[in-house]
Amino acid sequence: MQPFPQDYIHMNFDDMQATLDDYNNAIMYERGALNPEVHQHDHDDKSATYTLTNVVPVVSGFVSTVWRKQEDALRKRLNNYCLGKAYIVTGVTTSGKYINWRNMKRVAVPSYLWSAYCCMDYDHSIPYSERYMFPAFAHYALNSKSSEVVEVSIQQLKEFLKKKMFVDSNFQIFAGADNGKQFAPSADQKKQSSLRDRCCDRLVPGCSAVVKDVIKPKRRNPFFMIKPTSGMCALAFLAFVSLVSCALLQGVQARVVEEFSHADSCKDSLYMGTPPRGFISSSLRKICQRYGNTPRYVTLYDASKHIPVYSGYTFKKSDGEMRVDVPWMFEPQLASPKSSSNMEPFLTTLNPHMNIDDTQAVLEDYANTVQYERGQLNPAVHQADQLDKVATYTLTNVVPQSKEFKTGSWAKYLDLIRRRLNNYCQGTAYVVTGVTTSGHTIHRKNVDRITVPEYLWSAYCCTKFDQNAPYFERYKFPTFAAYGLNNRANNHVVEVSLQNLEAFIKERMEVDNLQIFYDNCMI
Repeated sequence: MQPFPQDYIHMNFDDMQATLDDYNNAIMYERGALNPEVHQHDHDDKSATYTLTNVVPVVSGFVSTVWRKQEDALRKRLNNYCLGKAYIVTGVTTSGKYINWRNMKRVAVPSYLWSAYCCMDYDHSIPYSERYMFPAFAHYALNSKSSEVVEVSIQQLKEFLKKKMFVDSNFQIFAGADNGKQFAPSADQKKQSSLRDRCCDRLVPGCSAVVKDVIKPKRRNPFFMIKPTSGMCALAFLAFVSLVSCALLQGVQARVVEEFSHADSCKDSLYMGTPPRGFISSSLRKICQRYGNTPRYVTLYDASKHIPVYSGYTFKKSDGEMRVDVPWMFEPQLASPKSSSNMEPFLTTLNPHMNIDDTQAVLEDYANTVQYERGQLNPAVHQADQLDKVATYTLTNVVPQSKEFKTGSWAKYLDLIRRRLNNYCQGTAYVVTGVTTSGHTIHRKNVDRITVPEYLWSAYCCTKFDQNAPYFERYKFPTFAAYGLNNRANNHVVEVSLQNLEAFIKERMEVDNLQIFYDNCMI
């Protein structure tokens, strides 16, 4: 996908697709995206929607008065109630009308726009007024400024499209949706029974889907956009890719390293490439958390207490979305330096003979802990890219948090920092979040397994910030910090200066010449 070059008129682009000139004098129509940018979060994903192969001519005002309201309603519905991946197909029926240019028929004008979504993992406790629209529902609207959107079932949309278009008798929008057994797997899918073959639905390493050639449209507007693949992911790559695309499901990698300060050891996650100084223990291990061959963040892990001491990461401007449908993972190299450098999911690879639980927490440690939940030090809500979010789902990034603390005061603090850095940090924000430990532990089979943190603490460093921010925010730059008691009660979070946080940690941990940020994040 490339921007139109200045001399594209001489490159025969218009033989195969619409060009900018086709829309220049079409005053009755606007460019309407089938995969709308408002349904994408990542900046690059938004940019990818700006291609004329994703665009159809819509009547001027149709998007702003009719279609955009439905797009926004769907965005809110899936944000609130879809817990897993949502797949969307958006397409058109044609009218016989064309946009003409130089007395030639150039771009077919749609008669109707339609859209359907599929979300198999949804909140079953939602009101019936929303629940009956899951796991799949659809809508369509006449391409007119005065039209109204009609919401219908998948079956009703299928019947509607059969009346408006020439389609094959086996026409389906989502596989299995119209055969009487809603969303039942096809025979071919049943053959792909191993977890690896289903990785497009599971976000595990080793996705074996093979991307085939894109089908070339005969008309210059897309009926629907399709990028066929093998495996279950292929069934819904139409107009709007999965929230976590199969093409991006690469191996998750994490590595135990000697130093964080090397280029391939996540130093970009640290301010000035320098890790926090002063944490001392013979059981500490440095982990470079990598995903898709890309360093994501760093973790200093205590292999005897089975919790991280801290995780250091760069904050990404985010809307606070938390849920990602991925299995929890572990770090093989903590058990053995000769093990795989890939962070691996417990679901597929945990072998009782690997002695994993000698050096780190495992899922069984949290199975019966009714008082505590898994709490991320690098939280998914501080990441924007879906791959960065995925990389936070490892138990080497997790400590046991009191439910009341995690969902109450600490969650509010994370959101406060998210909004502060979103609004006032104009450069890169570096964050280090860690713990102080108490004498409490989580037991399994009468054995001490996981140390419970007494306090959680966090500090950020952003040297390029909005100098015109209100004073009550401006004095908290370039650096500020906080800590909170990991308890059911009296767990309010206290914001303090970086120096006060370091003094607080020194009183509660054995440290030597502690410094969280290089040169105290001085400008």
